[in-house]
Amino acid sequence: MLMPKESIAYERDEHDDITEEILFGKSNPVFDSKKTDAKKCLESAVYLCLDQSRSNGADDLSILKDYGVDAVPKLEQIALTGIFYGSHDKYTHMGWHHDYGDTNISTLEEPWEKRWKLRKKLLLNSVNKVFSFGPISSFRINVLGLAEGTKADAFAELLYYVHVLGDYEDKIVDNIKKEKYKMDLLAIPFATRQASKRNRDFFFDLHESLETLFDSSEDRNSYKSLSDTLGSIAQVARSRPAVSSKTGAENFRKDVMKTKRALKKYVPQLLAQEDFFSQVFG
Repeated sequence: MLMPKESIAYERDEHDDITEEILFGKSNPVFDSKKTDAKKCLESAVYLCLDQSRSNGADDLSILKDYGVDAVPKLEQIALTGIFYGSHDKYTHMGWHHDYGDTNISTLEEPWEKRWKLRKKLLLNSVNKVFSFGPISSFRINVLGLAEGTKADAFAELLYYVHVLGDYEDKIVDNIKKEKYKMDLLAIPFATRQASKRNRDFFFDLHESLETLFDSSEDRNSYKSLSDTLGSIAQVARSRPAVSSKTGAENFRKDVMKTKRALKKYVPQLLAQEDFFSQVFG
């Protein structure tokens, strides 16, 4: 069953609000037109990367083109079609580093992995257009095609996981209301024992992106506080048993909310001290 358009729009607005709170310290920040256009570019790119489905997204692609983002694909090159409504997450929310090589959609004439890579590139190119990360970063991304390890890639990954975090919260609350405590969130695990590059979870990937962005920050105390706080939440979350009861679901929700509060407390002040960010939104 298709959801009414109002529900879809509200969910997207909620995602944008969470993103703005974590990046800027508040939702709906008052910006001049230049800063507003930059914010819209990032939010449209996140939507196209993670939530676009069916024939939606043409207006967002236009926003990216108007902003001057490089190599904006056509809608039919990235469209997620031929799936049940609400199941798009398992094609886009499984992790920034997830390999979709074995994931196929029968109605598509090409492997889903090809479209996913275009979506990632679209978000990365949008980040790289909005911000200036310097000539070395641009050379690695645009000439060598080596984005991983750059601040541009790390910022795109941060945007990705802020979105996933919002979905964790929405789905947990909805499942608790429905008394569905054994939940499959169709996303990268929030926390898993012995997380590693071969066994990634939300916290492992988030730590990598934040470390790339802020490890050399002048505000070492704030970065250490953020890292220590997230590390403590991750340690507790990774030790919990699989969710199968109301208590387990409530603990999961609390861990998600603590994570969101930590990001909202520290990320805005850390970003404000980064030249690439302050030059655009300062």
